[in-house]
Amino acid sequence: MDCLVQVLEANITETLPERSGLAFDGWSENGVHYLAVFAVGPGIPGGKVLLGFSPFDSEDDLSAEEHKFYIETLLDYYHKTMDNVAYFVGDNCATNQKLARICDTPMIGCNSHKLNLAVMRWLGTYVDADNIHQLDADQLKRRRLLEKLSKLMSKLKTIKGKALLARFTDYVALKANETRWNGNYRMVRRFITFKDELNLLISEGGPIAREVAALMPTGIDILDINEIDVALTQFQSVSLLLQKADGEINLDDVRVFFDKLIDDYGDHMTHHLAADADIVCSPVFESAVIKLLNDQPLTATEARAARCLEQQAGEEAASVAEQEGVAENHEVAENHDDYALNLLSSSRKKRRITKKYIDVSLLPVSSNVVERFFSQVKLNLTNLRNNLLPSTLEILMFLKMNRHLWGPLQVQKALNMPVPADK
Repeated sequence: MDCLVQVLEANITETLPERSGLAFDGWSENGVHYLAVFAVGPGIPGGKVLLGFSPFDSEDDLSAEEHKFYIETLLDYYHKTMDNVAYFVGDNCATNQKLARICDTPMIGCNSHKLNLAVMRWLGTYVDADNIHQLDADQLKRRRLLEKLSKLMSKLKTIKGKALLARFTDYVALKANETRWNGNYRMVRRFITFKDELNLLISEGGPIAREVAALMPTGIDILDINEIDVALTQFQSVSLLLQKADGEINLDDVRVFFDKLIDDYGDHMTHHLAADADIVCSPVFESAVIKLLNDQPLTATEARAARCLEQQAGEEAASVAEQEGVAENHEVAENHDDYALNLLSSSRKKRRITKKYIDVSLLPVSSNVVERFFSQVKLNLTNLRNNLLPSTLEILMFLKMNRHLWGPLQVQKALNMPVPADK
């Protein structure tokens, strides 16, 4: 495997474009903190290439400077420097923003992360109990209803609760995940799905029927929960589109989604989703990309920010001259699941992409490629394999995630490589 990794690293070095984006994020397991770095964007084979996944040399220092040193060391393996990095893609945390500043590299903040923070703020779940006084009346109401549903689901997840619930429905109770809003979405959806069966459970009586009845939302609460469900369904439709493959959704589409959410749900969305929100690391750069997508002239400041996207001498334009939008005659449906898709259908038009710049429609809108990678890592680092050395885990994941770059020819080259004398 070591020889195959060497062959693959050589192939990646040859095929990496002169400039590309880097998507990265951290992940911790068994007391070890890893950093995963992908090359992404136009010109990257398959749209993404895993460059490295390993711990820092000094795990007691996770500063932006240490991130910069790690990335520079990694790029050196591929005969590249930080000058070859056109932009970063990552979570909107302070460390990543500082890294972008000290590297003088624009950063596209993960829009899935922004949406998660905005929805948690709207739900009133982004603060702890000590800061609950900061919530307005609507946030307090939504928070109270979610807490009530959570207690009800906890009761239905006990051994007796599961057994009793199974007599009335095939569905099981679901509790919300504390770190992401979509856990609340699934919990609300599940309650609406079997609330009529819960009433049957209560009316029949039983060991915990009285306890379930005490936790059941009132009629007015259910009306409010239905409104929350409509909103969460619309948020979910946006979230799913943000997770599409790079190039299917671009930064202009994201701006359409976020502007509509701000219009529909007010200031709670503005705090994280506005184009000039404090959480946005490189607002001028993102504005320039959106203008390029719409063939609009750039200001002098935007033109300077977009220099990293200009085609280099000898590079071929990765895109066609015009990009078709999705079907313009798409009939808008009154389905909350299609909230984002309807926005996309009504807003897209033919877009002329100038050949002075790389195809900015292929720029990632989130760092979901790294999040999906971490899910793959968890499937490989099971309880039966948790003694894997970090170096072994990196080799396994490097070969797995870059599977589209190697085949029988590369395996044969690896087999033909001389074996080191100490083997």
